[in-house]
Amino acid sequence: MWRRKTSEEIRRVDRRLRFNPIFALWLSLFMATVMTLSRSVGFAGKLVPPIPPDPLAYAFRAFPFFFIFLFLALYVPQIVRKIPKLPDRAAMLCDRCQEVTDYSTDPHCHCGGHRELLAHWHWVPDD
Repeated sequence: MWRRKTSEEIRRVDRRLRFNPIFALWLSLFMATVMTLSRSVGFAGKLVPPIPPDPLAYAFRAFPFFFIFLFLALYVPQIVRKIPKLPDRAAMLCDRCQEVTDYSTDPHCHCGGHRELLAHWHWVPDD
């Protein structure tokens, strides 16, 4: 049966989700790589004037700046928010009927219970 974790355990889970930099690191790395390659071929987009293409060695000099800017732009809002960012859309569990569902922004279950993140619960085998 499912049992709700203690408030201290829930605080630790939420803190771990909130301060986990993995999503921001991977997305920043990918985006900075794309921006560096775009700079090397001279692509700038529709809103800014085109720039002359740079050799990849020169375009790579901008990679750390792109990466740091993107990482801060993604990670700082994740830290500041009170609710942890869930890029993986974790499963949820109803506290009344104990039905496990996909992530939903609606906290109310069809049975009248309240949905919470499955990470706030743990499975205890029946005796």
